Amino acid sequence: VFKINTRGQFFVAREAYKHLSVGGRIILMGSITGQAKGVPKHTVYSGSKGAIETFVRCMAIDCGDKRITVNAVAPGGIKTDMYHAVCREYIPGGENLSDDQVDEYAKTWSPMQRVGQPVDIARVVCFLASQDGEWVNGKVIGIDGAACM
Repeated sequence: VFKINTRGQFFVAREAYKHLSVGGRIILMGSITGQAKGVPKHTVYSGSKGAIETFVRCMAIDCGDKRITVNAVAPGGIKTDMYHAVCREYIPGGENLSDDQVDEYAKTWSPMQRVGQPVDIARVVCFLASQDGEWVNGKVIGIDGAACM
């Protein structure tokens, strides 16, 4: 997990830099677990996402000569393929809950009272990739509906 999450993104970003024009964008994928105070049973995964956050800050400086911005999004509580299995780990008795029951429980983690959807991530990535995001650099943007505040 650590090797895939860190080396994969590092080498892709390094190669992207070589081929991007001036003013290009590199957007990495973090996780809210890299920012959270601590997530049980996620030491390696969380550590790999913490490494991504450090990559972002250092690469933002290293890529400045071409005015390439480097940022990451750090999703949390997004309804993806791994969502139900991961949520069950955090819910007492979660292994006995249906997917709908997991959704009902998980939405209480955010003051917005819902779980995130992939489109919530896509909108932020589109902003970072756009000209409107050209002054955002070296940042990791948590996208979790304030669940990890």
